[in-house]
Amino acid sequence: EELFCTVDRKLLHLIGEFFDVDLGRTILYQRLLVSLAQQEIIYRARCCTLIRAGNDLFDEGSKLSVSVATASPVSTLLHLGINIESRNTPVRTKGLSDYGIEPRPFCLSLLETFKNEWSTIKRAKGAADVKRGLTFTKVANAISIAAKTGGSGNPEDNPRLRVVMEE
Repeated sequence: EELFCTVDRKLLHLIGEFFDVDLGRTILYQRLLVSLAQQEIIYRARCCTLIRAGNDLFDEGSKLSVSVATASPVSTLLHLGINIESRNTPVRTKGLSDYGIEPRPFCLSLLETFKNEWSTIKRAKGAADVKRGLTFTKVANAISIAAKTGGSGNPEDNPRLRVVMEE
């Protein structure tokens, strides 16, 4: 998993390429990143009208971002573009400059926040996976023992196995 940031005159680009990740998970990364960008802008600008609609940010009908997630044959890709300037655009837009936000420090902070948030999620998921794995092992062992000691692998003929299967 790699996510990086570049800044040009008009747009801040957050780009990620993820291997061994399906498109569904990449879309979740995208939603998390957009939500964190919203949170960071609101915090830095002290504004409260910024809303997330799908994977884009809007302020009173003005579009602040563009975002896409897609899959290639070997990876999934994510791009979040956040306007820096809002002048001379084909649609109503807002940019980071309208909020007095410097793009580079904003980008570095957003990347760090995303990294920390995703690490927290992975740790919680890992702990849940371990617990689920232990439960599965315990149940599988109980079924195996009941089948061996009860004389049959059929719960109708094996009362021990029937009790384990009902639990």
